[in-house]
Amino acid sequence: MKEDIFTVAVIQPHILIGKLEKNLETIEILLNSAMKKKKIDFVVLPEYCYGVHELPIEEAQKILDWQSKIAQNLNITLVAGTFSYYKGENLVNACFIYSNDGSLLYEYHKRHPFQFERKRNVKEGNTPPIFSVDGKTYAVVICADLWYPELLRPYNSDIICTFVPTMSVVPNSDYTNYGRWWWHQLAAVRAKENTTPIAISDSARAEYYKGRWISGASTIVKPYHKFSNNESPWKEAQLVLDNGKQGFLIQTFELEKLFMYREYRKESGLLS
Repeated sequence: MKEDIFTVAVIQPHILIGKLEKNLETIEILLNSAMKKKKIDFVVLPEYCYGVHELPIEEAQKILDWQSKIAQNLNITLVAGTFSYYKGENLVNACFIYSNDGSLLYEYHKRHPFQFERKRNVKEGNTPPIFSVDGKTYAVVICADLWYPELLRPYNSDIICTFVPTMSVVPNSDYTNYGRWWWHQLAAVRAKENTTPIAISDSARAEYYKGRWISGASTIVKPYHKFSNNESPWKEAQLVLDNGKQGFLIQTFELEKLFMYREYRKESGLLS
């Protein structure tokens, strides 16, 4: 990764419940396709992207070994999606983050479990939502955590980019457009209010479990993009996948432009 720029990819795979090997294969195919497009520094995978839940740590080890190998083989910092496992007696929704040498950088636990997680007794995490790469601060939150702006507010002036593994569950297929719209709006608002790039990785639009659907809301937002009347306002500022389809998004960020935008906002009285 160069000192003044970095490139982020989010992966949006079609996930199958209980099919760990198939899900790993799907993710690897998308990862390899993304890596052929551009040199990528960070990759984000979705929440619950492995299709398995409530694992004892011994069974989770296979996923952890795969995550480490992928980060090392592709020479990326990997925000490796999430799965729930028993940490001691507590069931947590955990995101593991790996350095490009395959070593574990950080383990983050979801702070705000969603409806179905509460029914399964997933515990609230208490890990800080920040980690460091090459002396720079990055943030990670999981899905519903992004709805709580106070979680990141104490760190805003230091955060270079916020990574968000997500599973945008909606009641049925009639709500998938609505789900994508809400998540894209939320990402745009958080990126602008915090002057921080946002990278959300969701699973592809599909039925997930007992009539519930995932909307396919992956997006990457560049908050400092300058608009004109001659372009679609969010064409370059916010990348999305049409109709929630399987695929990936790639965006490059320039630190100098990000810092200049933050200074402009501070001087204008629009950022503390």
